[in-house]
Amino acid sequence: MELLDFTVRVACAVAFGFFIGLERQLTGHAAGIRTNILVSMGACLFTLFSVLMGAPDMTRIAAQVVTGIGFLCSGIIFKEGINVKGLDTAATIWCTAAIGVLCSSGKLLFATVAAAILLAVNLLIRLVEDKIRPAAHTEE
Repeated sequence: MELLDFTVRVACAVAFGFFIGLERQLTGHAAGIRTNILVSMGACLFTLFSVLMGAPDMTRIAAQVVTGIGFLCSGIIFKEGINVKGLDTAATIWCTAAIGVLCSSGKLLFATVAAAILLAVNLLIRLVEDKIRPAAHTEE
């Protein structure tokens, strides 16, 4: 792998992490720009390390990223009485790591599509939830 290819893959992971984090920060969530950049970049770098070292199967590292990010995400989820908070943020971070892994594999078009869908889900589904939530609360 050449330095330019390495740089493009890491830069894409950082860019996707930035846009995902920007959405989270603008909507008032705890894990914002820096967190999402670092998660995406870290997932990308760990997976690229296996490529640079000539490992025959980079999916083994990707599997460990899934486990590690899952552990990180478990610290984001809190239960307060009957309410659970942080599930959406944890799921977003988990997806951001997957996008970083996609970037490391050089599948930049797939990473772009995944990031766009993640942003659309976080932005558009929130609108749907806001329409549904008031109706659910009126029955209490």
